[in-house]
Amino acid sequence: MDRRTARTKESIQRAYLGLLDECDTGEIKIAALCREAKINRSMFYRYYPDCYSVLEEIEERLMTEVEALALGWVKEQGMSLLSRVLHPALIRLYPDLDETRRKWRLSYILSGCMGLISRWIREGMQESPEEVARELTALTEQNAGLGQRGVCCRGQVPGSRK
Repeated sequence: MDRRTARTKESIQRAYLGLLDECDTGEIKIAALCREAKINRSMFYRYYPDCYSVLEEIEERLMTEVEALALGWVKEQGMSLLSRVLHPALIRLYPDLDETRRKWRLSYILSGCMGLISRWIREGMQESPEEVARELTALTEQNAGLGQRGVCCRGQVPGSRK
C-alpha cells in the first residue's frame, strides 16, 4: 500500500473513531465520515464499500496489534519461565551431558513450545490453556525423553495438582 493510500485510510479510520464518540456505529453516515476525514465520497468508495467495512478494518488492525503484543510477551516471559522450569529437569535427566549440549536441548524444547503457543494465539486461542499445556507437556516428554526418566509428570498440566 502506498503512502497516500495509507494516509487516506488512516484519516478515514480516525474520523470514524471520532464519530463513535458522538454516535453509535449504526448511526455513522458516509457523508459525516467524509466531512470529518476531509475527503469526498468517491475517495471514500475507492477504499471502502460502506461504513461497516471501515470498522472491520479497524478491528482487524487492532487484533493484529494485540496478537503481536501478546506474542512478544509470551516470547519474552514464557521463554524465561520455561527455561527456569526445564533447565533443572535437564540437569537431572542428563547429569553427564556438558552445559553447552544441555542448553542446546533446552533451546530446542523452548523453540517448539514458543512455536506452538504462538500458533495457538495467532489462530484465535480456540483450545483451552489447559489443553495447550497438556499438549506441550506431552510433546516435551516425547521429544526430550523427560517422561521416560520420571522428570515430568506425564499428562499433568505444569502447576496443577491431579
